[in-house]
Amino acid sequence: MGAQHLTPTHSEDGGGSRQSGHGLEVSMAGAPRWQCGVGYARQSGGTASSKAKQERRLDEGTAMGWLDDQVALGTGGASGIGRGIVARFLEEGARVGVLERLADRVQQLRVDFGTAVCAVQGDVTSLADNHRAVADTVRTFGHLDIFVGNAGVFDRFLRFDEIPEGKLSAAFDEQFGVNIKGCLLGAKAVLPELIKTQGCMVFTASVAGFNSGGGGVLYTASKHAVVGMIRQLAAELAPTVRVNGVAPGGVRTEPARACCPRPGRAVPFC
Repeated sequence: MGAQHLTPTHSEDGGGSRQSGHGLEVSMAGAPRWQCGVGYARQSGGTASSKAKQERRLDEGTAMGWLDDQVALGTGGASGIGRGIVARFLEEGARVGVLERLADRVQQLRVDFGTAVCAVQGDVTSLADNHRAVADTVRTFGHLDIFVGNAGVFDRFLRFDEIPEGKLSAAFDEQFGVNIKGCLLGAKAVLPELIKTQGCMVFTASVAGFNSGGGGVLYTASKHAVVGMIRQLAAELAPTVRVNGVAPGGVRTEPARACCPRPGRAVPFC
């Protein structure tokens, strides 16, 4: 199953230029891309300013594109879907801050992407670490237009009756701590900067946020919570900050292959 885009369906001005956030429209991947934040029009012509920006992008390894001059901050951007997001944002001309838990992955991001990425080591479940990622990104690139709440953990399709009673509470705290609390703390930390730029938030939900069978009971419940969070934030923060989500289906990433050697079969809880 392809990705689903969660897009607010009603516009306060009636013309669709700013989504108000009342309700969500679920559509399959392939819908037109939305620009994010203010000042998103591409530079055109041969002015000295645009040429200088092009040269800077080439030096940084980025290109002129849909996100030229935009600055994004994403969580969990060193592997899997998150790394793909970072690479694509750079291709489209953005500069990207990344909050990543593992030190070796932070270093690899710096090696692979150079000065186009501001990689910060920290935990999405810590409000202080989220604030630090925001501060470092703004200090490095000057402003912030986009927040991508992507970090997440998977429960390996673990059935409820297979979770030991003594580990249920810890398993719940891990799934909801990263998958939903991490999104909320990131949104809280980044909101003041996004208000300044009239920017946007994009969260990685999941098809498990709409149906059963996309994970175990804990992952499925946490992703349903993410969908509810997106709906409510979209309603509360419009029209200044736009809030959207993307609900991917199964994605062939290294972490997915490692945790699910036999798709559909639960891996013992540990």
